[in-house]
Amino acid sequence: SIIGEEGVVVRFNLDDLNWTPELWEEIISHYPYGVRPFDSQYDSLTNATKTEIPYVRGDWLAFFGARPLLYNRILGLPDTAQELEHNLGVNVAENIRKYIAKRAGFKISGVSAHNRLIERHPISTGYFWTSYDFGGTVTKQNLLEFPLGPKGVFGDGYSYGDDFAFHHDGGESIFSLPNGYQAYYLNKADGTSLEKGPTEIVRDLARKDLAVTNGISCMGCHDQGMKNATDDVLHHIVDNRLLPAEAREAVKALYPEKDDMDKLIENDRKRFLSALVKSGVDPKLKHEADGEPVNALSNRYERDIDLKTAASEFGVPPDKILNYLSHGGQIGGSFAAQISQGTVQRDIFEKEFADLVEFVVDGKYIQPVKIAYDYKEVKQHEVIETPISEYKITLHSDKPAAYVGDKAIFTVHSTKDCYLTLINISGKDEGVVIFPNKFSQDNFIKGGEKFTFPTEKDGYDFKYEDKGTETVIALCDATGKSLPDIHADYSKEDFTTLGRSISVNKKIDNVAAPSKEKNKPGSGGFTADVVRTGIKIKVE
Repeated sequence: SIIGEEGVVVRFNLDDLNWTPELWEEIISHYPYGVRPFDSQYDSLTNATKTEIPYVRGDWLAFFGARPLLYNRILGLPDTAQELEHNLGVNVAENIRKYIAKRAGFKISGVSAHNRLIERHPISTGYFWTSYDFGGTVTKQNLLEFPLGPKGVFGDGYSYGDDFAFHHDGGESIFSLPNGYQAYYLNKADGTSLEKGPTEIVRDLARKDLAVTNGISCMGCHDQGMKNATDDVLHHIVDNRLLPAEAREAVKALYPEKDDMDKLIENDRKRFLSALVKSGVDPKLKHEADGEPVNALSNRYERDIDLKTAASEFGVPPDKILNYLSHGGQIGGSFAAQISQGTVQRDIFEKEFADLVEFVVDGKYIQPVKIAYDYKEVKQHEVIETPISEYKITLHSDKPAAYVGDKAIFTVHSTKDCYLTLINISGKDEGVVIFPNKFSQDNFIKGGEKFTFPTEKDGYDFKYEDKGTETVIALCDATGKSLPDIHADYSKEDFTTLGRSISVNKKIDNVAAPSKEKNKPGSGGFTADVVRTGIKIKVE
């Protein structure tokens, strides 16, 4: 049920969702925002629900719960496709032999890198769609020559046996839940479940790693339900009489004409869209705020955090947040400097939240236990970490403004291992590579870890020498290659002087995103392996 006039709080009973108390404890064992307020009402909630954390943020749950392995846990998905079919009461092989299954095969798919076959089966809750995906198009991977199968379905009792059975490499399944929403499953050809599909077979262009991830990728692709499919197999086989008569009849029975397949898909789509409407979602609206809710919330959660967002997530007014953070000592001051200069990546914010929340709100932080339940009592899955893996960097100084003679400390965070270059451009447009340098020549930094420059062990300081606006640019190359036009010779000088050659980067936004094409206009000649960002510091 929805609580409050704003309609942003959803209350539910675990029993209504068939969730066990153990499943809830597993969910909250990964929750990074647990805070126990000094409030007797919270004590009443924990006593009534018998859990230390009786509620979680919806955007975090949508992000975390829509990815393996928790997605499989929440839906109770088994370890193999065969078990899934048994649980749903569908006999795929028998349906194919009896021509209950309906298929469409095509050479070009927006998901698969090669030809693809989709297949529909009826189940008690509506429909079960599964795909057969291929790692190539040669011999028995070619649907236009081998449209029957998979291997073993047509065997004894059929004159052609397995002569025209295809050999696939994996598949994806979509099936309707009792409430009308859809669930998703990825598997290898032998039925073993997969967290991600191999990119040489299937791809999700919306994700940075291109990998189709069970749950979230499928929700994004099918936010409007099942998609139309134009079959390439039926008339290619039948009209050209490429198979024996009995085999052609099997193809005609399994691969319906386009109008008939369109009706099946449309009916299934309406079932899903109707479920969206019942839950308050307008399926006609495609923008993020109104789209398929789990995918929309997940995307919102992945955004970088700015000052206003940080204040709302701590639960304090934006004009108070910096003051509250200042009570958090060096950590609070560093975070305040970061958030006031730009944005902070979500995974960094999760870690900083634990250290700072008690300085900002009246409450006690609840440390995640990070447990993982062996729900099948067969194999123990490893602890799930929040997979925010987009390749990018952030750069912050210890202070947004300074005076001549002040020491400066810069903090860099990259999501991937890379080789870091820090460039300082003075108010006179004179560029100097301040890192690496003669004294600190190793510029490799670890992804996911903070890098601070300079540190006490470096044995030197970086000071602001002139009044004006200093620009500091950070570039990180994941390949380790030398950056263009930056050639260091530490036998001649301690720092690499660049002169005025890079003074064109006057607007930091111009260097904030990776270039996708080498030497693309405005890219400075960098490739997609190099990410960059920058900040400006006013010196008085």
